[in-house]
Amino acid sequence: MIASGLIKSDDPHRSSAEDALAYIAKLPSTTDGLSHAIEAFAITSVEFLRLQARFRQTGQYALPTAAALYDELYGDAEEMAGYYLDGLAMTYALWPNHARLLSFLRDDFVPQLPNRGTVLEIGPGHGLLGHTVLRHRPAINYVGLDISGPALDYVRAAFDIWGHSGSYELIEGDATDLAAADIPIDVDALVCCEVLEHVDEPERILAAIRDRLAPDGLGFLSTVANLEAIDHVYLFDNPEHIRQTIEAAGLTIEQDLPMRLPGDTSSERIPYNYAAIVRRRA
Repeated sequence: MIASGLIKSDDPHRSSAEDALAYIAKLPSTTDGLSHAIEAFAITSVEFLRLQARFRQTGQYALPTAAALYDELYGDAEEMAGYYLDGLAMTYALWPNHARLLSFLRDDFVPQLPNRGTVLEIGPGHGLLGHTVLRHRPAINYVGLDISGPALDYVRAAFDIWGHSGSYELIEGDATDLAAADIPIDVDALVCCEVLEHVDEPERILAAIRDRLAPDGLGFLSTVANLEAIDHVYLFDNPEHIRQTIEAAGLTIEQDLPMRLPGDTSSERIPYNYAAIVRRRA
């Protein structure tokens, strides 16, 4: 059974949840006083519970490949702006594991970044993680690569509202073919969150990440194991499976954070959120 709770008043990562809520509250879609974002979050949560219940029965994700994702979701401006991006952004304000992940990025990863240099984010989506980097490192050169034009429009609007307009570049491109995208090489740091489970071969993205990082470059990665969503394709079995895949790509895990889904009581196919700080291995 799953009884995933929301952020509580005494949660140690409440400040991260509040940061996420502050980010969302300034977006163009929240001029109605957050009611649209809350509705989008409710849709996201109900859909997650429905799909996770199905996964419990089948042990497999419903989507066999990523082939149709662009046409059915990522390229659909109405779907992306209608609920998908707002709903996902709100999970960082209301889901405990996502607030904890944001704390890990803010408190453990960002302090290791140089004040200047280039940070590449693969799959910025709603832009919250990129915003967190820019808020604490305003002189950094931020480059975001996403396959979804509507997502990039969302990020652009958010960054401009937050005053990041002079410190970022957004590129539309496929993360599974970084060589074809016009993005920097030898970047100082790289962020890739909740992307690996959305593609058929995450090891290809991880290898490309390794190649794009400068020697001794730093990366922040996150993914999931045994957690279904409408766009999850690649099924990681457990945190060790994720670690092995990361290490095999030539990246060294310096610190990681496996997070079991709150309230889940199962002993098989345990659902996890997972995040790691990695470094390019020579």
